[in-house]
Amino acid sequence: VEGTHIIGADGKWSRVRSSFPSLSSQSTMATAPSFGVSMFSPTVPRAFETDRTYVVSPRNECMFYCIASPHPSGGYSVSVVCHDETLERYPWLAPPADNVGANASVECGWDDEHSAPPERTASADELARRLEGLFREEMPAFHDSLDGETFRT
Repeated sequence: VEGTHIIGADGKWSRVRSSFPSLSSQSTMATAPSFGVSMFSPTVPRAFETDRTYVVSPRNECMFYCIASPHPSGGYSVSVVCHDETLERYPWLAPPADNVGANASVECGWDDEHSAPPERTASADELARRLEGLFREEMPAFHDSLDGETFRT
């Protein structure tokens, strides 16, 4: 395979960055101010295939998008990637400034499995209701394709 450019986007534990040491002097890493919300759909969203990843954008001019990928154990991983401007419209999504949730005994950083829940959300049920409302308002077709359990994960 020949090409003039390589664009890589990887997760926090991906091996993409370390797999091309010869390119390190020829590349630039760019980081956009953003945060995310991870969910798991126990079922494959309606009309989705199990051998591809989807990027879903809202119909309105919102500063977030979703990445939906098949999960090795079945179902789908749904990641909501929010640019900081998302908070202007949805301030309840703000992650805690100190990256520690209500359960301070759980590590919640880039190197850890869990993320801290948003500061302005009192409970997991409230977060699920708000996320479901966000999807219903901004991405109604995607909302309708998801298992209702997705928002509670």
